[in-house]
Amino acid sequence: MNLVILIGNFCKNGDYKKIEITGSSVYNNTIAVKRKFKNKDGEYESDFVNIVAFGAQAELLNRFCCKGTKIALQGCWQTRTYNDNLGNKHYVSELLVESITLLETVKKEQQPQNVQQREQADLPNETIPNIRVYL
Repeated sequence: MNLVILIGNFCKNGDYKKIEITGSSVYNNTIAVKRKFKNKDGEYESDFVNIVAFGAQAELLNRFCCKGTKIALQGCWQTRTYNDNLGNKHYVSELLVESITLLETVKKEQQPQNVQQREQADLPNETIPNIRVYL
């Protein structure tokens, strides 16, 4: 079984793209996940994990998450390969997001201020499975 659950904070603002051919969307980012134990200096170290989300999950992450947002993500681990322009083979390992749990409120400066912004911030009408919000 390939099941991964991570809790961490976004390291940066995500990279969101709309795929013109299919009309779907994709979101890429990195989360910092604090390790359970301290190093020899008495400090916690973190692992930096690449994540990718598609469709409704990508929309939600793009609209409500930014650098520093605390989040729990569930999904499966995938490793993919690609060849660059020089023909070199590269490997990418990442969490393919299937379920999102927001662990904090959206910061005040990120919230839509007027009616038009709130309407634009509404999630798409499609069903968004496995999204929980704990505040």
